[in-house]
This record gives sequence, C-alpha cells and structure tokens, in this order.
Amino acid sequence: VPGDSYAPEVLFVYPPPVATATNPIPANSKTVVVFSETIDAASIVYATGATSSVRLISNNSFVAGNATLFAGNSGRILTVAATGAFPANPIRFDLYSNNATSGLTSGPGLKDIAGNRLFPSHPDTQFGGFGAGQAALLFGWTLAAADATGPTLTLNQPANGSVGNDVRTPIRVRFSEAIDPESIATGFLVNGATVSASAITIRIEDLQEFTFTPTSNLTGSVTVNVAGI
Repeated sequence: VPGDSYAPEVLFVYPPPVATATNPIPANSKTVVVFSETIDAASIVYATGATSSVRLISNNSFVAGNATLFAGNSGRILTVAATGAFPANPIRFDLYSNNATSGLTSGPGLKDIAGNRLFPSHPDTQFGGFGAGQAALLFGWTLAAADATGPTLTLNQPANGSVGNDVRTPIRVRFSEAIDPESIATGFLVNGATVSASAITIRIEDLQEFTFTPTSNLTGSVTVNVAGI
C-alpha cells in the first residue's frame, strides 16, 4: 500500500479571518480550525518561542492559552482558547507549518499522522517566516464585545416523541450558531450519560450541527439532553 505523502491543509477557520486583521470577533470567542486530514496530537504544542506549533498573539505579545484536538471527525478539528481575556487588539492566530513549500522541513510544526507537515497556504492568511526554522500561517482579527447569548436548538432528528426508530438511529441536532466542539464532550447527554466524542461528526462547513452515531444499540425510551452545549 503506498504511503501518505500529502500535506494536511487548513480547510476552514472559525471565526472567519481576514489577513488585514479588521474582522471583529467576540472577545470571548475560541478559534476552531478544520484540517483536511487527521492531525498528529503530538505535533500540537501551544507555547511561546521556538517550540510552538500553535499560538495566539495579542498586540504582538503571546497569549496564555491551550489547544485541544477534538476526538470526533477523525481528529481533524482543533480548538484554541485563551485562558483569560485578550489584553489588546489586534489578535493574531499562528499555525506553524515548516513544510517543504516554505523551504523549512525541520523544527516545530503541525503534522498529519504520517508525519507530513502542514501546507503553508490558505486564502485568508498571510505567510511569513519567524526566526530560524519557523514558518507560519497567520490569521488576524480585531475584537468586538463579548458574546453573552447562547445558541438555541433549531433541529433535532429523530423528532421529539417519535416511535419505531432503529436501535442505532443516528441522532442529529442543529443550533442557531457555531458551537464549541469541546462542549459536546460534557454537554451532550444520551439517557443521562455523556457519549464518546469519537462517535460524533460535526458539520464542518458551519460548526452549527453534529450527528451522534451510536456504537451500540439504544434501548427503550431514549432521552437526549443538549442543555450543556
């Protein structure tokens, strides 16, 4: 079987960025990145300095935070969050690549599980080098007021109260706005219990919808709770 020689790419970034850093985002927003293939969790290093593969920058200063690879969607969704409020505008989000296209093939950088480094190109980014052996995709925003309004449920399938569903019927829910992938791990309950995130598939085009596909039979009357999302 031929090996994987294709570099992973950034497909989507939420909130949608612009390279000129003039697109406002809520001050409490997380950043979500969708990749073209599974990312090696070991290559995700949120830090300042030369060891970093992911980081947030506020007014040219490193912002303390974390980066988490979502267990669903085959490990293709990365959520990045600041641990506190952003200190100042503008906000920049860096993904380090060190792909051969940039002429840098060693040092820190995001990789797929075959070891291929992130392709350093995306329509909404500027490409730049940082010090010795570092190349990055840069995404920028300015801040707006914090978003204090939670999402509302706009669709649920099967319908509430329906009968005769298959014991492994997928459960699909949709919300009024993009949701935090990591909130599904604790906020989506089936019969009062959390489910494995690996059984969740988020609609990557807008992050407003996800489907849970049971890995074992659901029995009796099934109760679904999404209040924690």
